[in-house]
Amino acid sequence: DFLYPFILFPWLAAGALIPIPWFVIAAFKMESPSAEAVAFIWGLILAAGSEGIYRLTARHKYGLPILLASIPSFAIAVVIGLADNITLGVGISLGVALIYGGLHALRPRGWLWGIALFNFSIAYFFFFHSSFMEKTNVFFGFQLLGINLLFLLPDLFLKNDFKANLAWRLPPRIFGAIF
Repeated sequence: DFLYPFILFPWLAAGALIPIPWFVIAAFKMESPSAEAVAFIWGLILAAGSEGIYRLTARHKYGLPILLASIPSFAIAVVIGLADNITLGVGISLGVALIYGGLHALRPRGWLWGIALFNFSIAYFFFFHSSFMEKTNVFFGFQLLGINLLFLLPDLFLKNDFKANLAWRLPPRIFGAIF
């Protein structure tokens, strides 16, 4: 890319990084929970690396493709974690929400906050299906009420300007409206 700039090179380079956790998992014949750990750690490396590349190097065009390349790795960690052990899946999903939320706090991007809230929503709903919460049998309407309050209640206490801080306030409004 340094010698012959090509507009798709950053995207193709980031795309080449996506299957690495699958190769490692297949090569070492890993099973749960080590497979989830490999996928989660690789997603963490890509997500943190994207912010580092964006801030510390002159190659800003690699930041977004590498951040987007972390999404499939995190997604496979969450799906395998939920399929194997709900508690592990909830923990991984919360971890992904914290990572993307932290990246959004460093440099606000509404779509990234939306992905963080989506992972939080996955963790929230699957929390009620974990082994120790199934015995309480919480009504699904109360679950929806709880997540709606989490998403929509901050708007009541924040500045009364509908267009203020859209990167922070629009994704919770959308999720609140969906739920």
